[in-house]
Amino acid sequence: QHLLNTITGIALLYYCYGIGIVHLLFDICLIAVLLKVAGGTIGSVLFTWFWVFGHLLWGYTQQKMIDGYLENDVTLSQCVLTLKLIGVATSVYDAKTGKKANEKSSVDSLFALTSSKIQVLEVMGFCCLFCTSIIGPQLSFHHYREFVNGTLYDREKVRGNVHYAINRAALAVFYLAIFFLTNPYVPSTAYYASVEFAMQSYLKKLFLSGVFFFFLFKRFFIGWLIVEAACASFGISYKANKDGSYE
Repeated sequence: QHLLNTITGIALLYYCYGIGIVHLLFDICLIAVLLKVAGGTIGSVLFTWFWVFGHLLWGYTQQKMIDGYLENDVTLSQCVLTLKLIGVATSVYDAKTGKKANEKSSVDSLFALTSSKIQVLEVMGFCCLFCTSIIGPQLSFHHYREFVNGTLYDREKVRGNVHYAINRAALAVFYLAIFFLTNPYVPSTAYYASVEFAMQSYLKKLFLSGVFFFFLFKRFFIGWLIVEAACASFGISYKANKDGSYE
């Protein structure tokens, strides 16, 4: 399953970003090997923090403008990956150093490392999981491991919620239609750096900026709805309650 998750995730990332995914794969392989060799040490946590965060910031400085818009580059998924790798490194450290619940560590972090040692392919499968690698959502390493091992929920009683997934996907299509119909009337990014915009009144600037960012972030809303639908149909979004039910 880890191999399947890795291959499908890499294929999807390549479709979206092309050769730019080498930045993601390098970070994944580097931190996976680091956790295999020195996982659970404070040095591994600090190195993960500085390396992946520094690499992400460098990526932001390389972004380019195309027709007044920021190009669709790999930094979107690199941001998601940064949080994942930092979370894995911290979880392994918490588990290996014997953190207790009263030390303000999350439940997911406390049990992220089970009796089996962490594997490089396992980390790659977690980071490349197709329904979480592009724009999120964030899942703990422990949650992913439980899903792969079949212990996340009772598979005889619970299945992927297809009905819920269809509703979220339909809502994403609805917002997508609105976006494409209204996008031609929204000024590009370049307009907000122009002299024409600078000459507008303060209130008009506030109004135009609000409209711009509303439509800008609508793209993220559409993406989040799509991956929410994918996670629900896949079954990885389930969470067990104390009473034995699932949500």
